[in-house]
Amino acid sequence: MTVSCMPRAISAGVLFWLAAAAVLSAQGGAAPAGVATDPIRCWWKTDRSTVHVGERFTITLTCSVVETADVRVLADHSRLDPTAIQLPPFDVVDGERQADIVAGPRRLFQYEYSLRIIAEDLFGRFVAVPPFDVPYRVQSDVQGTGTVESLEQVYRLPALPMHVTAQVSLAQSTDIRDAPAETFEVIERRRFRGNVAFGLAALLFSACLGSLAVAAGGVVRRYRSPSASAAKVLSDGQVIRAALGELEEIRRQTQFGGWEGAAVSRALAAVRVGLAVAVKRHPTQTILDEDAPAGEGTLVVRSGRWRPKRLMVSATITEETLGPAFETEGRTSVLLDDLRGALAVFTAARYGRREPARDDLDRALSDAIGQLERLRAEYSLPSQAADVAGRFLGRRRARA
Repeated sequence: MTVSCMPRAISAGVLFWLAAAAVLSAQGGAAPAGVATDPIRCWWKTDRSTVHVGERFTITLTCSVVETADVRVLADHSRLDPTAIQLPPFDVVDGERQADIVAGPRRLFQYEYSLRIIAEDLFGRFVAVPPFDVPYRVQSDVQGTGTVESLEQVYRLPALPMHVTAQVSLAQSTDIRDAPAETFEVIERRRFRGNVAFGLAALLFSACLGSLAVAAGGVVRRYRSPSASAAKVLSDGQVIRAALGELEEIRRQTQFGGWEGAAVSRALAAVRVGLAVAVKRHPTQTILDEDAPAGEGTLVVRSGRWRPKRLMVSATITEETLGPAFETEGRTSVLLDDLRGALAVFTAARYGRREPARDDLDRALSDAIGQLERLRAEYSLPSQAADVAGRFLGRRRARA
């Protein structure tokens, strides 16, 4: 009888374990299609490990749920709201939900809760934030049947121990080492600051590139242009002063060395330039390189203190080209006659067949210097200011 009962006992045991497996499978619920493991993962942390009685601290709950086109995990956020959650013996004072983050097939959401504990018998003890259940459902899209939603399931978070101390001063709390809190909001702020800094860096880099391009363009234009470029660098007053200085230098040299061909050519160029300014025919100014030779019959002038330039000033004034300028430019006849006479003497000495006497050359030089000094006084700042004031008053009288 004992032998015959053994097969029956084995059969009964097999049936029992099969039935138990079926019951457990029915209670747990079948895994939805498309989700292999971990449809939801949650964790929480605090901004400090030790708190005082009555002190507020922050606890952060973070969950990562599956969210694809076919499978979605739906957490019950109504039970996670700061006004609904309860974590005794801690009081939930305040809280907020951060913006969700979608990373691939998962969605992350986060809650921040502000907690405190008020009790008289918890000094120096470890008090645990109680385990917490996060309810959720798995929603699947099945072809032919539409959307299928599973039964409600829970994800249990473990207890989180907190050390409660009495109220102490900051100088005595040197043994507390709290990990920094890195929430979604902090991450988003850092990301925003990083984007702003990157945009400013890109803007400044673009400005640097633009400045470099402008500078390079100026260098290219400078080296592609000819070495001598025509430009009005000197004012009429500066041209008169340069011509007067040239004539005075010639007078010092001819007092002991006599008149030579180079001295006559230099004097003729200076008189031409001064006479051109006197009759309002601006001389031509050309910038020269340092090693470039100056043309014959030109006046070489250096201008500029910090970046000096070498200029070649010339005029094509002759007795034939003057015309009626003496009567129309407003100059006194003595000034223009003396300059015209000096021009004739130096022209004859330079290009004529008969060389003028030394006394004629000295007299022409003295006349030219005297008239250029008068002309320089006309182009001085006080004279120009008086001239501007006179024209202004004349216009006012004409309007009146």
